[in-house]
Amino acid sequence: MPNAEHLKRPEKPTQKNLVLTPDDRQVFNWLLHHRFLRSDQIAALWQRSQYRGERRLRDLWQHHYLERPKDQLALWIQGDSTMVYGLADRAARELVRSAGLQGKDPLKTRWKTRSDRVSFRFLEHSLMLSHYGVCLRLTLRQHPDIELTWLQGREAYDKLQLRDRPDFDWERKYLTPDALIVLKHPDWKEERAFFIEADRGHIPLKEMEKRYKAYYYYWHDQVSPKYRWKDNGFGIERMRILTITETPARAESLRRLLKSTEQFLFSPQPWTLKHPERVLNSWKAPGHKEAFHLW
Repeated sequence: MPNAEHLKRPEKPTQKNLVLTPDDRQVFNWLLHHRFLRSDQIAALWQRSQYRGERRLRDLWQHHYLERPKDQLALWIQGDSTMVYGLADRAARELVRSAGLQGKDPLKTRWKTRSDRVSFRFLEHSLMLSHYGVCLRLTLRQHPDIELTWLQGREAYDKLQLRDRPDFDWERKYLTPDALIVLKHPDWKEERAFFIEADRGHIPLKEMEKRYKAYYYYWHDQVSPKYRWKDNGFGIERMRILTITETPARAESLRRLLKSTEQFLFSPQPWTLKHPERVLNSWKAPGHKEAFHLW
């Protein structure tokens, strides 16, 4: 079981001369978009054994390319012995140098400061999103023609503005999804967008109902000829809202907030690294008994 000593970076790295590989830079890109990842998730994406993956991640951490957030100590106390990693400033500079960017400038963020200050609750929430994102990436390897765009947090907010409505009191001027994914396939007429809400049960049901109403109005403004914008950041016509919960009971409670619809889907995250394909077919909609597939 790891302890606080595992968060102290040694003065001298175990491996003196570290040469970065394409796999290393791929990890930097994954962390750029997912913020934090567990070592077993990275090993699965790398298609390496847990032992080999952890050794390489340790070397990258010792050479200041990765960070180990301090608040993961609470995860270890709960029995989760996997190491959590975040991006370090040196890796961000390497992404810029190698031009391995995907629509985001990593130098705008002080990554070490983010890892040091991240709270336990935020870390758990971020890892919940990462779990879905990693399983989705693993599953899409069986569908190489599908292109994935992953936007998380503030990266998407400014592109999801809401119109003012006298009948809807929403303190924000834009949608605030935990993540937005867009899937594109050559045979599809349009891109398919999915807004993700990672729900850990802390937000009251009334507040969640209000969020879902904001999503509905955003979708209405997108598809209605009267309100549709030409310059809205995304040309989204086909969208669904995916809510991930920690328990089946919470998923059912949220499902009951809405009338019969196929636009809002709920799942208590049954996917695992061994069975990542469940990210596609384990969703249920309000008013429907059968499970839904994402496309």
